[in-house]
Amino acid sequence: MVIDISGTIDQDAFGNIIKAYNNLPNDEGLNIYINSSGGDPDFGDSIIDVINNNKEQTTLIAYGKICSAAFDLFYKAKCSKRLLDGVIGMAHLARVEMENFTVTDSKETIEAGIYKKWWAEDKKKRLKFYEDLGLDRKELQKIKQRGDVYFQYNRLLELLNGKS
Repeated sequence: MVIDISGTIDQDAFGNIIKAYNNLPNDEGLNIYINSSGGDPDFGDSIIDVINNNKEQTTLIAYGKICSAAFDLFYKAKCSKRLLDGVIGMAHLARVEMENFTVTDSKETIEAGIYKKWWAEDKKKRLKFYEDLGLDRKELQKIKQRGDVYFQYNRLLELLNGKS
């Protein structure tokens, strides 16, 4: 079976992945093609979890672009993976708006404090992922400074093959 995620990583993409696995015959694999500028990192993480629970029957195939949440999805998934010729990628930290989050009342202050703490922990996990993936010092520094890091096809292959 084949499914295509071209567009935003969101609730619809997550739902389509769930439907595909639910309709997948026992003896068949699932090829997931992905071409995305990114989307919601939480839905990306949910898709990763579903793929990783079905990794033996899943192949993830990137084409076009894998950016932001799609980049993380592709490299965090623990299934068979392929990059089609010419794929480009981009990585950055999501949720940067939380660092300057302001509130107007005490209830919001408590909620904002909880969210800021969660975001700080999430940021550490994502930076560790990029480090473990093999991003070089310059790439990591740019991400830490809230920049976007763009990758050409050959660099994406190096990351995929652990030859950073």
